[in-house]
Amino acid sequence: MVERIDIGVAVGTPDGVIAPVIRDCDRKTLSEISEDLRDKTKRAHGKGLTPSEYSGAVFGLSNLGMYPVVESFSAIIAPPESAVLAIGAIMEKPVVRNQTVTIDKTVKVTLSTDHRVAEGVLAAQFLSTFNAVLQNPQLLATDLGENRL
Repeated sequence: MVERIDIGVAVGTPDGVIAPVIRDCDRKTLSEISEDLRDKTKRAHGKGLTPSEYSGAVFGLSNLGMYPVVESFSAIIAPPESAVLAIGAIMEKPVVRNQTVTIDKTVKVTLSTDHRVAEGVLAAQFLSTFNAVLQNPQLLATDLGENRL
């Protein structure tokens, strides 16, 4: 059983990619996570992170959505991570709802999972929950309690 949820977030710098780790995400509010990430991202660009601040994540996030041509990609798991979520660009696409085709914003995500750590069915359940939260952000407050992840 995982005792802490420490998430590494890939940050591109002029010297390459580094993944600052946001510690104890399961115990922080979204505001606290955002503030921590903003601080560590700024310091990553200035080479101001200590090794303990960019090692030891159990889960990773890699976002290339700022590049409009990157619709989807596969991120590589960096040990000791057990999984990494790759997030592509938000795209406008035809979507069918209630037998009507409309244009809506969509995003493709890809989850790479180390099957020695987590079974594929758990990955599918995670993606299902992730999708539900993206479509209904209020679930963060109601189902998970006080905006905690």
